Amino acid sequence: MKNYRSTPKQSVAEARSPDEAGNFPGRDREGAVLNLQSDQLPLAWPRARLADALCELAARAGIGDRAKEFTTPCASDMDPGEWLDWAAKHFACEAEPIESTLRDLERDLARAHPSILQVSETSFLTVLDGNERKLRVLTPAGEVRGVALPDICDLIRKPAEQDHRVALASLLESAAIPDGLQARTMRFLLNDQLGNKRFDRCWLLRPHAGANPRRLLRETGAFQNAGVLIGAHTVQYLLWLASWAILGRLSLQGRMDTGWLIAWALLLFTIVPCQVLTTWGQGLFAIGLGGLLKR
Repeated sequence: MKNYRSTPKQSVAEARSPDEAGNFPGRDREGAVLNLQSDQLPLAWPRARLADALCELAARAGIGDRAKEFTTPCASDMDPGEWLDWAAKHFACEAEPIESTLRDLERDLARAHPSILQVSETSFLTVLDGNERKLRVLTPAGEVRGVALPDICDLIRKPAEQDHRVALASLLESAAIPDGLQARTMRFLLNDQLGNKRFDRCWLLRPHAGANPRRLLRETGAFQNAGVLIGAHTVQYLLWLASWAILGRLSLQGRMDTGWLIAWALLLFTIVPCQVLTTWGQGLFAIGLGGLLKR
């Protein structure tokens, strides 16, 4: 069977070693946000190399077992979602599809990582992480590049909006809408007409439900949230003991000292944010652990 992998594997140590110029491989050295329209081909993975994309993404994200070889390509007549669901199990991970709408792409894709995102019939992006401004994607050349999130969303929406844009452009021109407002008006009208159209061509990469429990807990942030919960509760308990110690001191002295009363009041006020932080950490820990048990 033909092997579609064109680049040799690197160990973790090699992948993190700086080159002669002091730069780390796979890092966006310029720090600039790239335009997807002009760099689409270098940034996207073809369908024939989807197995390579899955393997590299799992390795960079620290999910699954990279030691396993997998060269079975995604056939042109096969649904990518079904293929990813089957192939991800080979690496001891899961490809979980997310559902969004064309209106909510920016909001949902900003939080959907690590993931594989289908931007056209034959092109896929491997998303390592990102935010509301840009996504960091892994290219077929092994580099990590920043891509503006609005450019990715516009490329995804383009096939569905292309016919509507022609009609709306004529409408805006006949309505004498100022040039500075046409783009915003066009987006508002397109969201109104096509915003509820479903988009399910993004797959989150997650550890398999039967994977190492420590890895699953780390992914849900359970250790971090538990640390916040324990730390805040400990501080709250110590402040509460200190406030009672001050009251006991004043009672034994048989007189009221203004300085100690102010210290006692400050301790009580400090307990309030600690209690809020404790409740917040408890909620995050319960949500993360509940989601893990649900899986």
